[in-house]
Amino acid sequence: MKNMFSLFKKYDGHLVLAMLAYAFIVLFAAILLPGFQKVIFDEVLEKKNLVNFIIMCVSVVPMFFIISMAKMKFKIYKQRIKNEISGIMIERLMRGYYRLPYTEVQAKGADYYASLAFKEPVAAIGSSIDFVFSCVEFIVTAIASVVMLLILSPKAFLILPCALPILIFSAKHYGSRIMKFYAKEQEGQASLRAVLAGSINAYRTVNIFGLKDKIHEKSEEYFSRYAESSLDRIKSEQKFNVFNEKFFQFFILVCYTMCGIMMLWGEMTFGSVMAFITAVQYAAYSVMQMAMLFPEYGKISAGINRLSLLIEKYNQPEQTESADENQNKNAPLMLEHISFSYGDKKIIDALDLNLKPGDRLLLEGGNGTGKSTIANIVCGFLNPQGGKTQRPDLKEISACIMPHGFIPGTLAENINYASLAPEEKEYADDILKKFSLDGKLNENPDNLYSGQQKKAEVIMGLMKKADLYIFDEPLANVDEDSKETIMQEIISRSKNAALITIMHGDDRFRHIFSKEIMLKGGIK
Repeated sequence: MKNMFSLFKKYDGHLVLAMLAYAFIVLFAAILLPGFQKVIFDEVLEKKNLVNFIIMCVSVVPMFFIISMAKMKFKIYKQRIKNEISGIMIERLMRGYYRLPYTEVQAKGADYYASLAFKEPVAAIGSSIDFVFSCVEFIVTAIASVVMLLILSPKAFLILPCALPILIFSAKHYGSRIMKFYAKEQEGQASLRAVLAGSINAYRTVNIFGLKDKIHEKSEEYFSRYAESSLDRIKSEQKFNVFNEKFFQFFILVCYTMCGIMMLWGEMTFGSVMAFITAVQYAAYSVMQMAMLFPEYGKISAGINRLSLLIEKYNQPEQTESADENQNKNAPLMLEHISFSYGDKKIIDALDLNLKPGDRLLLEGGNGTGKSTIANIVCGFLNPQGGKTQRPDLKEISACIMPHGFIPGTLAENINYASLAPEEKEYADDILKKFSLDGKLNENPDNLYSGQQKKAEVIMGLMKKADLYIFDEPLANVDEDSKETIMQEIISRSKNAALITIMHGDDRFRHIFSKEIMLKGGIK
């Protein structure tokens, strides 16, 4: 509960007022129908007063309509609150995401965090607000119904406690089973989605190696698990519904019998009997629903606690760099005897590098030799397991490292075109034209051809003024006519800065670099 209130702190006042208003509406709804039944049968129909009957009917219909409209407005308001709080939580998680260590992001993958950033807040906030308002509704209805029963007939009221243990036992027994099967169903659904997604992503592999039968077997296996847990949940729900339906029928029959006997004894009127039965239904239903909330509370509490921990973790203060990582005016980048391994596989061993403004480094090597790993170390995304690093702050580095990720939106949004100063906008227009992308500003870069995407990636790197530029395969998939233009722009933009270019297979540009590293040895 503490974590729930801390997440809702900004909306405490709104929620309290909303709950009080909702409680008043529920209270009015709980007493309106039994009260109407009591008056209409005992005070109007028994006295055969047609005028009063018409007045009662005409006046009570608008009341029921007002209650329905008020509940509808509250559902809309409740959804608005859910959306606002969920939006705030998503924003906090997304801001915190960029503080996480890159190694953690690499290990779990983008899809994991995308799912986490949306599902966790929406599920936790939505279910907790529903829980709070459900508690208000059922508690107020139960209390109002009990008071009505005591007023109508204290003697007949004694039958209610007899039914409570059965209702509570039923709700807790079947409720816990339903929640268990629901959790198993959700887990099975997630596993099935993962298998289907993996199967779809393996389109080429499946066709090349003839794995269609294996895919069908795997899909069928995981679907069977999901279907079985889903069926178990539905069975439990149906058993619960059937038991409650039959018990209610029996209980109402008992109530009718008792109320009929008391009516024959002259201790209850017909209007009291009708109102009593309605109030009993309200009270029994509310108690049963409150019992059903017990297992739900555990699930909601776990979700809120998890969301609170995620927000706390994601929003830890950024760690300050250690002394040996402070910027050095004479050496924007210095790597001393660094080493790096992925598990047992050593990628970089005792590498030394010193770059100052004006230096141009060509980084070469085969696949898996550590080219992109060095780029990530230089940017601070990865930390070497041995040696020392001295590098500029990330604010002073412009890097395009493969695989490059464009933010969702247009090319203009990716280069922040609308916020550029006039001279920067002029430069952007110039290179867009040189790269034949001047008509692509309002297009999504992910929808461009691979060569155009590479050009857009290079433009993003060029648009940031930096002390150190890093370009990872800037000519990959680019048409021959554009390669010279791209390299000229890279050299021109980085003339007063250090430059690292990862590139292979194009010796015609080798002469423009002052240093080379072949990741099979050291600096040439």
